[in-house]
Amino acid sequence: MYKTGDLVRYDADGNLVYVGRKDTQIKVRGQRVELGEIEHHVQACMPEAKQVTVEAITLAGETDNVVVAAFIQQDSETGAEVHTTEETGDGLAARAIFPAGVAEKLAERLPSYMVPAVFFALPQLPTTTSGKTDRKRLRRLGGSLSAQQLADMQTSSRGPKRQPQTATEQTLQQLWARVLNIEPGAIGLDDSFFRLGGDSVAAMKLVGEARKQGFSMTVAGLFKHHKIRDLCLHLKSVGDQPLQHYAAFSLLPLGFKESLLSSLPAILPVSHCAEVLDILPSTSFQETIIRRHIRNPCQGFNYFYFDIGPQLHIPLLRSSCSKLLERFTILRTIFVEVKESIWQIVVGSHQISFAIFDVEGPLLDESYAICALDRESSSPHDLPTGFLLLRHSSGYRLILRLSHAQYDGLSLPVIFNALSDLYDNKPLLVQSTFPAFLKYTRNRQPHSAVYWKSLLEGSQMTLLTPLLYGAEKAEIARPVFVQQRTPAVRLPHNLTSATLISSAWALLNSYLTGDKNIVYGHLIAGRNSDVPGIENVLGPCVNIIPVLAQVNPGESSIAFMSSMQHQFLSLGESDSMGLPDIIQHCTQWPTETNFDSVIQFQNVDETSEFEIAGGTSNFQALPGSHDLTPTLFILSYQQGNEFIINIHGNTHLFSLQCAEALLNMLCELIKNLSSGLNTSVDLCMSRLSHPFNHKLK
Repeated sequence: MYKTGDLVRYDADGNLVYVGRKDTQIKVRGQRVELGEIEHHVQACMPEAKQVTVEAITLAGETDNVVVAAFIQQDSETGAEVHTTEETGDGLAARAIFPAGVAEKLAERLPSYMVPAVFFALPQLPTTTSGKTDRKRLRRLGGSLSAQQLADMQTSSRGPKRQPQTATEQTLQQLWARVLNIEPGAIGLDDSFFRLGGDSVAAMKLVGEARKQGFSMTVAGLFKHHKIRDLCLHLKSVGDQPLQHYAAFSLLPLGFKESLLSSLPAILPVSHCAEVLDILPSTSFQETIIRRHIRNPCQGFNYFYFDIGPQLHIPLLRSSCSKLLERFTILRTIFVEVKESIWQIVVGSHQISFAIFDVEGPLLDESYAICALDRESSSPHDLPTGFLLLRHSSGYRLILRLSHAQYDGLSLPVIFNALSDLYDNKPLLVQSTFPAFLKYTRNRQPHSAVYWKSLLEGSQMTLLTPLLYGAEKAEIARPVFVQQRTPAVRLPHNLTSATLISSAWALLNSYLTGDKNIVYGHLIAGRNSDVPGIENVLGPCVNIIPVLAQVNPGESSIAFMSSMQHQFLSLGESDSMGLPDIIQHCTQWPTETNFDSVIQFQNVDETSEFEIAGGTSNFQALPGSHDLTPTLFILSYQQGNEFIINIHGNTHLFSLQCAEALLNMLCELIKNLSSGLNTSVDLCMSRLSHPFNHKLK
């Protein structure tokens, strides 16, 4: 028999299970926490406890340092390390303990902010005159601890970490330290790669570093075996894998080379047609970028810059830029449309665009002005790569112009580090090329098609934007952009932030459309291919893949997110198959089908330090106005202890007010999912306080 204010959850059989009271909800680090849910899991992890009460305590001498504390009624001290006895003025005493292994078990069940920071053992929990647990006395007891005391106890309770013993374990420890940028000694055999700060991009880098040491592993394997002691049992040795061989023009359809070459003089300047070294098909991502450029030439280029001191040697820099193009074919690639397809035309490297400008004003203002002129004078059929050198009294600024069809976030450090090495006359390492990557992914396509056909059978693209409100019918669309910050959380079971946000977006689509099978786009790194040095390939390996979310109302939040992450990890090397090929070979969708919405969790830092001309520089993107986004696009990333969530779109899709409402609901679902792991997804959606169904069309 339930009472008003009782909180329940669904168990595996769909039955309701009591977990607590609404009046025991508190906030920790900006997150709403149900104390009864924590009590349920502490009791499960400590079956010997006679009674468990969880409270939020404010540490002594603090006003805003709130932590979760568990108060345990137990007689036995088995498995517990006694640190101190705290006593309040009314004679209530307790032992502050850290039960062996309990925190680790709870971390597998709960988000980090819900795991108690300290446990207090009492022979009897205090009660009020009415027989209820006296939570006020417990809070006073817990508040007798200072932050320093708590930190000292936590440190001593952990004990020394188990250190690697074998050569393989020691090698992995060194590799983890290098990728995660932490001291090797801080990594124990039982530490999780992801608890130490790793993510999917760091995992990809670790896979590359391990390959250099002769070990074979995959990103999916690392998610499954995320501790050194487990990973060592599943490592395989690899020999020296040769670089993928690629022959120019080999990716063209049979007999198509001559037809394409004869079409170029009507499109490109004679200088470009004189030395065509290769022609390749474009990826679906490249096609999307180039078609957007053709429709709006002002949106075709992105600009990156770094500053150099007055010691710069200009002829040497110009020569280094020319050698950079000579080395990487993607940097001397022009994109043209022939027979309704976008083709990559690789030209000779001598056609470098390198301009010098003497400027006097603030460098940022001068950069904007020069880039605006450069953008206006450029054509979609020009070589996208260009160098603009600003000479100022304080030194120099080099601006690099690129099309997003030439690079992705992981390519940028490769470009600038290579330029630095060329300037210093250092040899560049031989690496796999972007054409070789394209050849490999084409050969993999039959295997990829099997995966996508199995996943998407019977599905259809979810259409949310036709239901949204506020769209304008004006001839010219205007950008729509909104941003919100929400507390970042770390989830159990190595669930990633990207999984959390993708799951929230899936549920919001289901909530607004009423559909249970949701399909949308996910922009990913696209570098799962077994290509040597894939992490250093210079080119846009990124891809937008379909995500299929099956929303079962009674399913728990953690089960739903786990299934979403399992789908991502099962992707394997099928991550490079483009949407047009997926539609044609794996679905019954109409040929013109496109993504109605696309999400991206950006965990690649697009700024990085490097050495050049005797100094340290930091390359970064030149900030610009928000481009017109043709689809609903959700970009998220983590900054400190917060997620930054952006929604991009245009006024032909929805209004600014509609975007704000969408973003409010998305952030609320992120909180609901992360704070109620055992709550059903249906309950997560029903708790939304920003509904706007009445405004849907």
